[in-house]
Amino acid sequence: MASKVEGDGSHGGEVYRFSDAVMQRFNESQAGNRMCWYFFVLAVWFLWEQQTLMQAQSWLTAEFPEQAATVNFKVMVCTTVPQLVVHVILSLTGIISSASWRTRIFVPSGLMLLIALFLIKVVVADWDPEVRLRAFYGAALVQSVVGSLMEPALYEMAGLLPSTRTTQMVQVGIGSSGTLVAISQTATRLATNGTGAIGKQDLRTLTIIFLACAGLAAVGMVVLFVTKVERNPWYKYVLDHVEEEEEDEGATHVEMAVLGRPAVATPHDESASDLLSSISGADGAGGHGWLGACRRNWRATMEALRHMWPSVLAITIVFWGTLTVFPVIPGMACVHEADMLGSDSVLQSWWFDFVLLAFNVGDVCGKCLRSWAEWGARSFSPSTQVGLAVARNLLIVPLIIFSSAPQLYDPILARWAVLAGTYFVGVSNGYLATICFMRGPKALPPTAPNSVAAQASSTMTMGLFLGIALGCMTADKLASTVLQDSLGKCFAR
Repeated sequence: MASKVEGDGSHGGEVYRFSDAVMQRFNESQAGNRMCWYFFVLAVWFLWEQQTLMQAQSWLTAEFPEQAATVNFKVMVCTTVPQLVVHVILSLTGIISSASWRTRIFVPSGLMLLIALFLIKVVVADWDPEVRLRAFYGAALVQSVVGSLMEPALYEMAGLLPSTRTTQMVQVGIGSSGTLVAISQTATRLATNGTGAIGKQDLRTLTIIFLACAGLAAVGMVVLFVTKVERNPWYKYVLDHVEEEEEDEGATHVEMAVLGRPAVATPHDESASDLLSSISGADGAGGHGWLGACRRNWRATMEALRHMWPSVLAITIVFWGTLTVFPVIPGMACVHEADMLGSDSVLQSWWFDFVLLAFNVGDVCGKCLRSWAEWGARSFSPSTQVGLAVARNLLIVPLIIFSSAPQLYDPILARWAVLAGTYFVGVSNGYLATICFMRGPKALPPTAPNSVAAQASSTMTMGLFLGIALGCMTADKLASTVLQDSLGKCFAR
């Protein structure tokens, strides 16, 4: 495939790593459109198991009633905090970058399959309750390793391709995964149990079904990657560094970076030249072996962070706010008067499912606003992204907290405030996360090699994982301190 680059790759005064011609060729080609959808499906399947663990919180509460106030918070912490730690270690040491893309898909997919089979055994086993609960926590910890391997791989591959659409489709896929799991679980519950309150045995059956689906999704990711992604010409163009069919002696910085060849720095671009030499090890500072790889990855990360730290900060703030107020606190909100029975009691049994559905639908809606996302990625500067993230958190945190715990007004009104607020949390989370990730690697200087571009995506993912971990720990801390006596309690006149 000819990959001759034309144009200067400038957009509104900013210089992108790819020229207009290359990005237009990708967006208009059938292979490029197919690649976008491959990333969408991979993202849906990758997050299916984590979403199933989130949906299983209703079963956990019913199965372990004595731990109902804390079990869901602990599961959220188990699936998020180790994810951040593992990703930082693998990224900065260069261990993950030295692995092939196939390895980075196959290993987490295999772990997903094993986790699904193990959790099915945990759900059906007649073990001591404490042993079963610890086993579930252990599986959640391993699932966090899956996230630390798979999610950065998807973002890095998408970020290296010459279009913002691939990154957006990863975001849309992640949002759609939660929506599809929530809709599927709701539909299955309606089909098997109707609209009535659901018992522990029915919750167990639903959990087993969706864990089995997660195992099938793990197998599907491997098949899709081998049979479709690896055979796509755009994958070969960027990730396998296919040489151009026709050499252009006047190749621009953008073309050289796209093809993975050393960029030619201008006489006035001393910092770029120093960066490239340090990454390649030519100056001797990087060294060889594992320690040299660590130093080179550290330099690449710091160079990426120097250009995009406000976007990393923005993504951290966004997810910190989201995971502080979602899903457990609104999911435990009282939605009926203390002395009311009947339909409102049934609604309470469905409430956690409705909260998950409201957020996930909002999240995917925020990520599917393609034209708005592209406009936002171009128009909102990184500092503006930070301001929007802060303003959004100042709005959503009191809205969700005061309608859930401590509930400051009538539960009938609070239920609508929680649903509307959770939907807004989802929409704003999806939209802001998408524009932050879309702006990342594409806005690096044209001299930046693919190693820096990959670290740019990895650095954005660090911000994502940091925000998620901080949000879960904040929610857990709130639940064990100031909200301890308010969770699940109805408004008292």
